[in-house]
Amino acid sequence: MKRFVLCLTLPALSVGAGCATSVIGEPPTARIPEAAAVVQGLEPEVTVVGEPGWSLEERMAHYKVRAVSIAVIDNYEIVWAEAFGLADAEGGVPATTDTLFLAGSISKPVAAAAVLAAAQNGELDLDAPINTILTSWKLPENEFTAVNPVTPRRLLSHTGGTTVHGFAGYPIDADVPTIVQVLDGVPPANSPPVVVDLVPGAQLRYSGGGTTVMQLAMTDLAGLPYPEMMRRRVLGPIGMTQSTYEQPLPPGKLKHAAVGYLSNGAPIWGKRHTYPEMAAAGLWTTATDLARFLLDVQKALRGDAGTLLSRETALEMITPVRDGSGLGFFQVDWGGGPLFSHGGVDAGFQAFAVASPEGGRGLVMMGNSDNFGALALEIRHAVTRAFDWPGISIDPVVAPDVSADKLDELAGRYLVRDDSVIELTREGDRLMSRWLLSDDSTWWIPTDDDEFITQSDGARFRFERNEAGEVTGYFRTDEKELRVRPRLPDDYVSYMTLLDAGRTGEAIDKLRAGGMDENALNLFGYRLLDSRPQQAVAVFRLLVEMHPDSANASDSLGDGYIAIGDKAAAAESFRQAAEKLAADDRIPEDEKPAFESRARTMIRRYGGG
Repeated sequence: MKRFVLCLTLPALSVGAGCATSVIGEPPTARIPEAAAVVQGLEPEVTVVGEPGWSLEERMAHYKVRAVSIAVIDNYEIVWAEAFGLADAEGGVPATTDTLFLAGSISKPVAAAAVLAAAQNGELDLDAPINTILTSWKLPENEFTAVNPVTPRRLLSHTGGTTVHGFAGYPIDADVPTIVQVLDGVPPANSPPVVVDLVPGAQLRYSGGGTTVMQLAMTDLAGLPYPEMMRRRVLGPIGMTQSTYEQPLPPGKLKHAAVGYLSNGAPIWGKRHTYPEMAAAGLWTTATDLARFLLDVQKALRGDAGTLLSRETALEMITPVRDGSGLGFFQVDWGGGPLFSHGGVDAGFQAFAVASPEGGRGLVMMGNSDNFGALALEIRHAVTRAFDWPGISIDPVVAPDVSADKLDELAGRYLVRDDSVIELTREGDRLMSRWLLSDDSTWWIPTDDDEFITQSDGARFRFERNEAGEVTGYFRTDEKELRVRPRLPDDYVSYMTLLDAGRTGEAIDKLRAGGMDENALNLFGYRLLDSRPQQAVAVFRLLVEMHPDSANASDSLGDGYIAIGDKAAAAESFRQAAEKLAADDRIPEDEKPAFESRARTMIRRYGGG
């Protein structure tokens, strides 16, 4: 099992325009030039004079992203909203502006608005101990809470000292726990218990577990199911008419819901996961509805009447308590001053929302893919340039000519860290880089003699030479401490170079001899799983060979067999994982129930027993 927490090649997908948006204020036709510039002008981090951008259709196909929904706020109005692609690729269902996407952790600021509105109305005290609000369950007190109490303010700002970063959700064939079972970490919950193991208020640590504690507190306070409470207190008043925290979705809304897709373009098992941790991860919404939420906060900050929160409360929501974290939003700066923002990741879905506290600018992007993050960055660049957000757009660079001989001199393989290798090659008049085991490459744009900037992320590098003038390595010019990535000799051979060349058996022999520890080998196998599943299976087999008593090794091998379509072998691996679990002291006792529950679910799914 890959230890993680939550912030294959398919035919090119078809991208069609979604339906016209229902816009607050001026009609979308007033913004056609900017919208067209976005759809046809996606760009990397660094743009080059004379270089064309990409179309949204091209980049969706490149990243295997099935559907995208975008909403833009400008001058305190939603001026453009549109959806593209397929909400359900298998069913041929097009995405529209009414298509529902899971918002992931953007559920948190919307949920925080309900807490802040209750505090504003005098229903709760943001600085009261949370256990004075909770009635159906209590957060365990201990030596940390004896120093400082856990309060709503600390839970909203991720300074409550609570555990559990994020949640994986529950596939369609898994039992779904109650919220108390989630908080206690007992079956069928697939996450550990939520406890306090840091002094509240002492530091920032992102905690979806803390948000889930706040969810139960608001349910206790209102005496209503959480989705109904949120509908009455936030979604309804703001006009988020499409949105809901219902988990799972009722049939009437399910027909409007997008399917979630893995990074390889395949749908997740059962199409969508269920998230009983609604406040942390369970909001189903549209880009337009999320834009309405951002706009309501912006208007409150401006001092407008009729907003959910007062100006003072909205300021508290976006003002950092510690390390950029406010009471629901995080503060970011893209170069044009502070913005308030939040991202979201659920299984098969990713989303991003950002807005300015002044000037009325904002952007919401939603996608039904684990790959959407990279595409969203390119959309962000296109939007900020097309709508001319002040201080954010970066002028294109001019790429000087560099001789082919000079580029050939720099080409080669360089050791970046541990066993990770980057390969530089000359392609025509360009120096291109590629990580071994990856198919993606990026242009190293020359800016000066032996200095280059990478097109994908804007990192700056300079090459190092010895006294004879030979290239010996390169380093980042913006790092505080100089760290040279040495050039590797032409005859350098490692398990990475062997795997990259398809020589899997030889690579496994090198890994076996190298004695990589269990956790590192496990993570390396998962790194290969999407793009090189057969090689991932070979690594997981070695993992089981080297650690025969490890339940986690057998579980990971089961995931490998799923990736190559061997259901019988997958079921057998999960059976072995379940059998090894009791005696395996590598897995903490409080995580074993969730581990066993997953193994049993996978046995039923792939073994029929």
